[in-house]
Amino acid sequence: MSNMDKYESFFRYTSGRWLYNEKEQLAIRYVRFNVDALKKVAAEAVGASYCTDIRKTHEGAFNKIFMLRFDNNAELVAKIPTPLVSPPHLCTASEVATMDYVRNVMGLPVPKVFGWCSRAETTDVGAEYILMEKIDGVCLQDCWQAMNADEAKAAINDVVDAQCHFAHTRFSQIGSLFYKDDVDLSLRDRPLYANGTDGNSESPRFCIGPLMRWDLWCHDRHTLNVDHGPWPNLPSFLSALGRKQSEWLRLVAANRSQRCALRRAPRDESPDIHIRWIERFLTVLPHVVPPVELQVPVLWNDLEATSLVVQPKDHHPVKAILDWQYSHLSPLFLQVRLCEAFLFEGDERITLPQEFSMPRKPPNYDSLPDDERAYLDREYELAVRQRVYEGLLRERVPVTYTLLERPHQMQTHLGILELSRTWYNGLHQLRDYLIQLQLWWDDIAPSVPFPNPAGRS
Repeated sequence: MSNMDKYESFFRYTSGRWLYNEKEQLAIRYVRFNVDALKKVAAEAVGASYCTDIRKTHEGAFNKIFMLRFDNNAELVAKIPTPLVSPPHLCTASEVATMDYVRNVMGLPVPKVFGWCSRAETTDVGAEYILMEKIDGVCLQDCWQAMNADEAKAAINDVVDAQCHFAHTRFSQIGSLFYKDDVDLSLRDRPLYANGTDGNSESPRFCIGPLMRWDLWCHDRHTLNVDHGPWPNLPSFLSALGRKQSEWLRLVAANRSQRCALRRAPRDESPDIHIRWIERFLTVLPHVVPPVELQVPVLWNDLEATSLVVQPKDHHPVKAILDWQYSHLSPLFLQVRLCEAFLFEGDERITLPQEFSMPRKPPNYDSLPDDERAYLDREYELAVRQRVYEGLLRERVPVTYTLLERPHQMQTHLGILELSRTWYNGLHQLRDYLIQLQLWWDDIAPSVPFPNPAGRS
């Protein structure tokens, strides 16, 4: 057995199986690299002589995660992207720059990067990689229900603090963060921050480059000769988004085989029909997007329960925010969202009124057995945490609710996201959003005829 062959389980996806298309699914998750070279560069990054142990701890569609230990007792995490991550180089380069910016400029808890390479052909490892700090703690998902009220409130405070930083740091363009050396020379001298931002709008290290959003680069979109950003405003971004998807539909999308499990109704298999519906939605959008002050680009992280590493007993329990791959700068109204980790999805007998008021226990609560009341008390406490989170968010990041309570926000937001996804998701969602906007058109723009009535093919 060769030295590479003994690490075959590192290269293959070993965490699951597929009932359909398994050979292709495994191939797009297969990454062969020089493990000994990775161990060597990692040891150098932490000042060690050699690596004593390496193991694969997690893997998904986009990345393989390894834990490495060294002779000086240091530990670090190595992240290697799979072939699904597109575009090469730019995605890794932007991820590292974003982590650096959030850690050292915003001051939020993000793992330190010890070393990285975004060009696989330039390293003995033979693959792109990021070497980062190992954070001691547990995933919020694994301890949220076990936290007491004080610990939970401290975690909520830390997350709202992060969301406050995201919402209040306004950038000049729609795109993604990069180090200046990783983008075209023409982009390096553009201002980093929006007009009116306190302090210097320039940055000696960071700049804004092409927009890293997977659905805008996947399935050979990176090969198209189209504008990948950055863009100075929402209209230029939406126009480029429509052109990019139309170009892809014309040049790349092809009618699927009759046996393909993803094949849809015949009208959904026509690129021309997809293009016409995209153009209709883009014609309607100028009338339904929010005012320009809500279009300013911001950075955001979804702050999922799986991406928050915490130590519950600490005053500031959130020790790290993970998963910055494909984080980007996009208009505020497309970025702002609630942290789903704090939203109550428990026993339906605990009700959360539509208005901002405390949760309610079921009317028959007092007549229930002791063990049932104890269970519902715990569920009630989890629901109360959502209200605590919402209260802090309304106080510190009120724009969140300005947007969430804005009429037609969901149809506008999700419709824009759907523009690049209709070929695989089907046209029905985009059609539904457009039809809903048409039904409400008299309230949206009463003096303007509805452009391109929905319902025509």
